[in-house]
Amino acid sequence: MSCKKEGQWLCDYCLNNINDFSYNNKLLARAIHLYKYQFIKDLAKPLGKLLAKKALNLNYDLIVPVPLHQKRLRWRGFNQAELLAKEIDPAKTINALIKIKNTKAQMRLAKEKRIFNVRDCFVCQDNRVKDKIILLVDDVKTTGSTLKECSRILKQAGVKKVIPLTLLET
Repeated sequence: MSCKKEGQWLCDYCLNNINDFSYNNKLLARAIHLYKYQFIKDLAKPLGKLLAKKALNLNYDLIVPVPLHQKRLRWRGFNQAELLAKEIDPAKTINALIKIKNTKAQMRLAKEKRIFNVRDCFVCQDNRVKDKIILLVDDVKTTGSTLKECSRILKQAGVKKVIPLTLLET
């Protein structure tokens, strides 16, 4: 299954059958790419619903999206992880992390360089995370470097447990 309708970012079938994304990584990867790099914010809702389905049986207190640096946020106009997190539960979503270093995009780096790229670039600014179970949300997990670094910072801030949740693992 793939979208072939010219001039549309996703065909009506794909948009109406979002659950199929979870069984078709190629289509899901395309949707995520369009969401992040073609700035199609309308995909936040269906992708967020898919992520919410994955979170149904998880026990957590708060949801923390992986942050973007201010420069990247201005360029994209939105934090894709934050919009996804708010689709899971807006009342539990807090922006507890800040990205203080404007790092290179992870997707452009080799696996071994990704760890050092994100090292010490996040800080936790919210003490509501202390002694809580955190659902850490991002769109894609490749090497896990970003999720591990965010988890490390959250644990330093007193978080009891971090549960990473992404749409896609590549």
